[in-house]
Amino acid sequence: MAETFLRQWAMLKLIPHAPRKVDSLSLRASLRQQGFQVDLRSLQRDLKTLSAVFPLRCDTRAKPFGWQWMSGGRALDVAGMSPPAALALKLMDQYLRPLMPHSTMKALEPQLQNADQVLSQISDRAIRDWPRKVRVIPSGLALLPPEIDEMVLSVVYEALFTNHRFSVRYQGHDGGQLEQRVNPLALVARGAVLSLVCTLEASTEPRQLLVHRMSHAALDSETARTPADFDLDRYLAQGEFDSPSGQLIRLRAILHKHAARYVAETPLSRDQRLRQLEDGRVQITASVMQTAQLRRWLLGFGDQVEVLAPESLRKELQETARRILQHYQSP
Repeated sequence: MAETFLRQWAMLKLIPHAPRKVDSLSLRASLRQQGFQVDLRSLQRDLKTLSAVFPLRCDTRAKPFGWQWMSGGRALDVAGMSPPAALALKLMDQYLRPLMPHSTMKALEPQLQNADQVLSQISDRAIRDWPRKVRVIPSGLALLPPEIDEMVLSVVYEALFTNHRFSVRYQGHDGGQLEQRVNPLALVARGAVLSLVCTLEASTEPRQLLVHRMSHAALDSETARTPADFDLDRYLAQGEFDSPSGQLIRLRAILHKHAARYVAETPLSRDQRLRQLEDGRVQITASVMQTAQLRRWLLGFGDQVEVLAPESLRKELQETARRILQHYQSP
């Protein structure tokens, strides 16, 4: 019964106002795209039932015959949620909640509950079961998220959403705490960690603050000061989320089979070039940012990669390998 109601509700939204019309086959196809599996006989029975209650009619003046809201009558403004919309909301809640303003998520709670109800009532398993068939997993080690003060997080979201400054107590790397006045610029989720890109006090130099190290946050009435030339995509492309910030290098390395296949499928850069060597290994050249993330990535392949250039990076990895070996040598 619930699915029949939802299907008829969807039909009312799909029927156009005169002089436009929609034939039964097109209407059935649109319903199937929304997850409603219905045969023509049941659809036509639904249309006759609805036409007895709403100002609908079947235009038989020219083929194909089609259904429409009557001319001169007011089409019903039918508010409802289709199964595809419910699915999109469900996935948004599952994967985008950390990046959504708290006020927005709170306002969406009724729709999220409605989405759960819609998905539970439709018989089309293809749509209903989709959230159980897809997952987003981190490319690196899956870490548990750090604990974040909910009140602090609420202030951060509100300040960023309304473009206001806020004051906060921040714990530095040395464990000391500083009182800061923050101009929020952007929020970046990197794995399990949320970082706020911001400027402090009157400074115009963007930096990052880890949200889980914040406490005692309070919203300010003053509008945030945003550097005129700040662009988040450019900021990220410059490797600013690596410490220290990197510089562009021309990486040249020799890769064994497994590592070579990995970078062939997921290139390091648009100008990446691979060259097969006589011994079966592959030489790679690519323009990349020399960052801590790049170093960790290279070390993650262990003995499957040998960096040839730049010389400074090769020597750095040699020294790292030497220190690692010392840890594992017998006393």
